[in-house]
Formats: sequence, C-alpha cells, structure tokens
Amino acid sequence: MPTIHSPTKKAQEDVVITLPVLEQSISKIVADTMEAKFSTLSSDFLAKISGIVDKCALLEQRQDKIEERIDTVASDLQCEITAVREEIKEQSRRMHKIMNIVLMGVPETCDGIKTAENIMKVILPSWKGPIPDVRVGDPNRPNKSHPRPLRITCSSAQDKATALKNCILLKGRDEFKTISVRRDLTKQQQQEWKTQAANRMSRMTTRSHTSSKRKLVENGSPSPSNDDGIMDTIWRRWRKLTTHEERFNQYWSSECTLIQ
Repeated sequence: MPTIHSPTKKAQEDVVITLPVLEQSISKIVADTMEAKFSTLSSDFLAKISGIVDKCALLEQRQDKIEERIDTVASDLQCEITAVREEIKEQSRRMHKIMNIVLMGVPETCDGIKTAENIMKVILPSWKGPIPDVRVGDPNRPNKSHPRPLRITCSSAQDKATALKNCILLKGRDEFKTISVRRDLTKQQQQEWKTQAANRMSRMTTRSHTSSKRKLVENGSPSPSNDDGIMDTIWRRWRKLTTHEERFNQYWSSECTLIQ
C-alpha cells in the first residue's frame, strides 16, 4: 500500500513564500479589474447624466418659449376682450342715440323751446311735441356764454332721417339762422367726424393747388383773381367746418349724463 509522504521542509518554505505573492497578485488583478469596470461605469453614468442635463436644458428653453407664447396670447386675448367690450359699449351708446337729433344754438329759455318746436314743425311735419328741455352737457359749466345743445328724441329712426333730410328747408330763414340741426353723436363718432372733415379739407386744398398749378402752366401766367376766388371758397368752407368742430369741442367734451 502506497504511503503519502509529508511535504518536505523545503516545500513548506516555498509555499509560505508563494502565498503572499499569490495574494498580492490576486489583489492587484481584482483591483485593476474593479478600477477598469468602475471607470467604464463612471463614464457611462456621466454620459447619461450629461444627456439628462441637456434634455432638461432643452425642456426649460421650450417651457420658456411656451410661457412667452402663453403670455403673448393672453395679452392679445385681453386686448381683444377689451376692444370687444368697448365696441359693445359704443354700439349701446349709438343705439341709445339712434332716434335722437341735436339742435345747437337753441337758447335755454321758454322762447328757445318754442323756437325748437317751430323748427321741428318745419323739418318734421308729423311732429306732435312737446319738446322736453333735455340739454347735453354740464349745467354748472364755467362758460355759459353759449347755450347747451338741445337733444330731441324722434318717434322712430325714419322720422329722424326725415328731419335731417328736411333741414335744407331751414335755409334762408332768419329766425333759425343761429341754430343748426345735427345727429346725436357719441364721442367716437364726433372724433370720426372731425377726422373726416380734416381729410375733406386737405383734399380740397390739394385739388385747389393742383388746379392752380395746371392753369398757371396752361396760361403761362398766374391768375390772381381766380386763385383768390378758389381760396376764398375754401376758407368759407373751412370756417363752416371749424365752427361745427368748435361746437363739438365746447358742448360735447364729456358724455352726456342723461343718456350714457
């Protein structure tokens, strides 16, 4: 039967010497492997973190743009809502005034009311009266040198149109020469009227200048008398428009408190 020999002393010493070296080698291999693995994992992790950061930055940019668009849309919507509300108010004011006419220059006396009634009989024969003394403007205004406009409500829009159309019948009548008849306008309509009047005056001036230059070229010499006549006509029309504008500014600087 074979026998197992015990290791020799030399072999034991070799084993004792080899084990620490082996342990050191294994430790180094494990450390290198772990370091390489950690380095790889760290790089992947950092790359993923960087990608997430970039996506977050992109999302923030998109969010900022969306918020800007929302603010813009909200602002535009608010402006539209405000404009619609103002338009509704304006249309409501116009509806309140749709059957009204205004007599300007009517004295604030009983005789003035009688004069207004006589005017209504001329421009609207079907008018039955009486005329309530409804004035446009502040009764406590500082400047009372001119009477406030008298507001008259017709029975229908058709009667109002008839009255305005028949205002030509007042022409040449001395008892009515200081009184004019107008539509009852809102502030916006007054401003539109002023703008249109200014535009008409500008076109008239331009046409007169063009006509004068054309005649000057055709005749070879200026025509002072003709030019003076043209400018005199323009001046009279401008004074008429200016008078109406002054009346608007004087009496209708604020919305009438009787019918808002």
